[in-house]
Order: sequence, then structure tokens, then C-alpha cells
Amino acid sequence: MIESGLLFNLTARLLPVAEQILGGYCLGSLIKPFMERKEKVKLVWAAYSLTMLALNVVSCWLSTFTAVVTGIFVAFLVMCRTDRRNYKQKIFLAATFFLYAGLPVQ
Repeated sequence: MIESGLLFNLTARLLPVAEQILGGYCLGSLIKPFMERKEKVKLVWAAYSLTMLALNVVSCWLSTFTAVVTGIFVAFLVMCRTDRRNYKQKIFLAATFFLYAGLPVQ
């Protein structure tokens, strides 16, 4: 039988990772209809998820709000780099995702 402390520690370490990956998937689902090449959505998803995972490691120096803004900005840069059209739409998508992901953490 698994000790309750071990199970708690495992859950406490894996839950933030799952949240960041799920957040990247939600961002990918939001932008997929608006990207010209659908396979580039995976790059945006990976960029956001990896940025958030990296910022989760240094979370003692950054606020959660700053981490979310940084992650969305990195995803925006990847969106603009992979699909070089309609930048206003990408700004709108990044702002919309910020409203879903960033404002609840304040």
C-alpha cells in the first residue's frame, strides 16, 4: 500500500505540470481555427507550456501574474513567427487567453 505522504508529494509535484500542459492545450484549441497551418499550433502549445513550466521552477522570484503574462507573450511571439499574417487577430487571441488564464490568478 502507498503511504499517504508519498501520494500527496507525488500529486503536489505532478499537478502543476498537468495544469501547465492543459493550459497550453487550451491555448492551442483557442488559436487553431485562426492559424493558417494547423501543425504550427503545436509549436505555440509547446512554447507556452514549456515557458510556464520553466517559470514554475523560478516561481519564488516571480509572481504568478508575471509568469502568465510572460508565457502568453512568448506564445504570441511564436504565433507571429509561425503565421505572419493578421497580427491584430493574434493580439486579440493573446488578450482573450490572458482574460481566461491570467485574471483569475490576481
